[in-house]
Amino acid sequence: MARAQLGNTLRTARTTVLTPTARTLRGALSARDGNDFWKFTLSARSSFNLNLTGIARTANADVLLLNNRGGLIRLSRNPRNRPERLNSLSLDPGTYVVRVQRRTGTTRYALSMSAAPITNPTNPNNPTNPNNPTNPTNPTNPTNPGGGTTPPPDTGGNTFAASSALVPTLLPAVDFTPRTFSDFVGDVDPQDFFSFSPTTPGNLSLQLTGLTAGASIQLFDANQSLIASGDANNSLLQNIAQAGGTYFIRVFQAGPGNNTNYTLNVALTPVDTVGDTAGTATIINDLNITTPPNARQRTAVRAEFVGGSDVDFYRFELQSQSFVGIDLLNQATGNADLELFKDINGTLDSLLTSTRGVGAPEQIGGTLGAGTYYLRVSAGAGATGSPYSFTMYAESTLGLPTITRDIAFNADGGQASSQPSELTAVGGTLYFAANEPGVGIGLWSSTGGPTGGNLEETTRIRVFGTPQSPGSLSDFVAVGNNLYFIANDGTSGTQLWVYNGSTTVQLTNSPGGGFIDNLTAVGSNLYFTFSAVSGLTNQRLWRSDGTAAGTAIVDNPATAIADAGLQPGNLVAIGNDLYYAATDNAASNNKGREVWKITNAGTATPGTAAIAFDLQPGDGESSNPTKLTAIGDNLYFVATTASEGTELRRLSSTGTLTTFNLANSFTNGIESSNVLSVDWNIVAMGGNVYFAADNLADGAGEELWQIAANDTVTRITNINTGPANSSPRNLTVVGNTLYFLATGSEGVELYAYNGTTTTLLTPNRPTLAPAIEDLTAVGTRLYFTMGTDINGQPTGRELWSSEGTVQTTQLVADIRPGVTVTPGTPEDPTTDPPTPATPDTITANESNPNNLTNVGGRLFFSADNGLNGVELWTLI
Repeated sequence: MARAQLGNTLRTARTTVLTPTARTLRGALSARDGNDFWKFTLSARSSFNLNLTGIARTANADVLLLNNRGGLIRLSRNPRNRPERLNSLSLDPGTYVVRVQRRTGTTRYALSMSAAPITNPTNPNNPTNPNNPTNPTNPTNPTNPGGGTTPPPDTGGNTFAASSALVPTLLPAVDFTPRTFSDFVGDVDPQDFFSFSPTTPGNLSLQLTGLTAGASIQLFDANQSLIASGDANNSLLQNIAQAGGTYFIRVFQAGPGNNTNYTLNVALTPVDTVGDTAGTATIINDLNITTPPNARQRTAVRAEFVGGSDVDFYRFELQSQSFVGIDLLNQATGNADLELFKDINGTLDSLLTSTRGVGAPEQIGGTLGAGTYYLRVSAGAGATGSPYSFTMYAESTLGLPTITRDIAFNADGGQASSQPSELTAVGGTLYFAANEPGVGIGLWSSTGGPTGGNLEETTRIRVFGTPQSPGSLSDFVAVGNNLYFIANDGTSGTQLWVYNGSTTVQLTNSPGGGFIDNLTAVGSNLYFTFSAVSGLTNQRLWRSDGTAAGTAIVDNPATAIADAGLQPGNLVAIGNDLYYAATDNAASNNKGREVWKITNAGTATPGTAAIAFDLQPGDGESSNPTKLTAIGDNLYFVATTASEGTELRRLSSTGTLTTFNLANSFTNGIESSNVLSVDWNIVAMGGNVYFAADNLADGAGEELWQIAANDTVTRITNINTGPANSSPRNLTVVGNTLYFLATGSEGVELYAYNGTTTTLLTPNRPTLAPAIEDLTAVGTRLYFTMGTDINGQPTGRELWSSEGTVQTTQLVADIRPGVTVTPGTPEDPTTDPPTPATPDTITANESNPNNLTNVGGRLFFSADNGLNGVELWTLI
């Protein structure tokens, strides 16, 4: 016979005619032609037989019998190249489709089918009416006809009308484990009826086991019309196309004298419409990718089932960077797990697994790059099977800020937040602390640079504490490739820890914890202050090389003398040397509080701690140094002497001290400047040093000053003319531009100084707009946060950037757009006097970005878009 031209889809199925004599059709399957469809029509109820043979040794194929709408009726799926068979199936009149489906390999095949008309079977004890069977008895033993078989209690009804309803939870409880009912059929009870009403469509599986004599099984519809009869193995598989309705199961003896106990095994499993492998994955073709702030568009909800060997694979494509939200919702008692893969050159790389347990939704949210991705749904731990519903959405975020990974992802877009904090760069990696709901606070990392900042690069390293015994994380500091931090794991108290890229190590072990502060990197060592009891006076200087054995006090442990100074603070590294402020502990000739130094502090052989310069001589006299700042090889700081007052000073690496006298007279210093403010700082740009000061001599107030390379001191701005202070602060250098905040005629605004001119970058902001904060350099841009009005519309605190001009100072993205209107109150005329009406209050929404951090040219920060809570965001 010539090879037929086979249809490749249900709609184009090839028509054939079946007769009682088997007809053989031949075809072939390959990677390009993975399905062949054959269609036939039965004019009368018929016994259908099918055999698929001739499959190549390296191939595998399945056979599916479908109704004309594609619903599964029966499936044969044997391993390897074994023949597939569907025999002795009772089919009603109608149109059917046979699908020959490739699983693996390339193969030819032979498909043999036949259909012989049959008549409805009758009850062997009463061929004219199965509802009124003849009940012959055994005169010897009327209760046990035939002897040898003791019937259990009769739980099955003996007619359609008296059918015993199956337990209501039997069929709706969808899984692969059959429910069982035991009973008896024989001469005294020749048939049993059971009824049920399914709440879900699916494949009904019936089987009789435990037989000691002949018995058969049948399935009837609500009209008591026969749907299907059991095969030679007393099993029956029938597709239930719709939920609802009533069905009857009839178990009956094969003929007089056949007396037997039986077990009826019943299960209803949904039709599997999702591919079980990556190669047959169901394509998500309704993923309509939107762009913020447009509304997210979810895919259709797909209701499915997994269990046993059945897993479900979905595939979706992303053409560009996108934020993806995936929700897998289990039934209250279900347990299905969710795993996300990325296709890397044909190999599936597992990115993330969600395994939250029974009844909990499995959820994944985060940023993915362009590529092909797969989702695998499988039965969770301890579950034989589980129904689930699945939906997802995607937002294109190319060139926009995006959430790296939504650690506290919530299916309904609720306000669960992971609250990222302590954002710290170590090489090209960001480390941060985040709180995962139901897990606790943990140490996390995300890769910086041009390819980082996405879901697959954002991972949890370990958890500190538990939800019941919460831990804490703080004071992250990079030392080489190590991350030092202070943590409480819920057991050991507050201790110093280190993460070396592979493991976390606890470095201190003070009972109940301790008071740790001033973590400072010097070469390959960490210096910090530590006290086992509270109080500044108990602080001592410690050093760690990253091991517990190498973490110790700097003081001489043999004498227990504080020979590294009391109350050390303001630690600063210059090369491998450590500078800090501390108080002398000498009993006589005490030098007070001065600048100290440890040479080679960053090496394995550090020098001895000593006072670097006694600026205010005298027993117990102090210069009280503060604002220690490293600029090149020099140490800048502010200190006070009796003869000079409070001035800015510089101490060179060779020990040379220079004092900068702003008024060319030591009568006036910078003591009225806000040098104790946390925002006051000293920076270098283009060989010059910049700081804020008031010389108290010319009435100009506190303004921006410059120390040139030749040590000439010059005031370069007078933003707030007259004696009022502009108080420049948050000095930040980006390339050849110095950015700073200062108070001018319009309030506190952002300014830029390019070495020649000073420019106001944020003019005309509303008086009550959120303040400018978090000045951060990334590449050639300054990033910061603020609120303002744009075209008359208020914006809350959002992310902005500038390249030093008004034109380049722009909103990066309105992450949480819109306003919130709080209704006012109407006039109340019943009071005396009448209470006037109050207007509506309009408040701009804001994402409130925080913790701006540069990691290899990629900006990370925390923000809240109003949908996902406070999470980790990134921008490049």
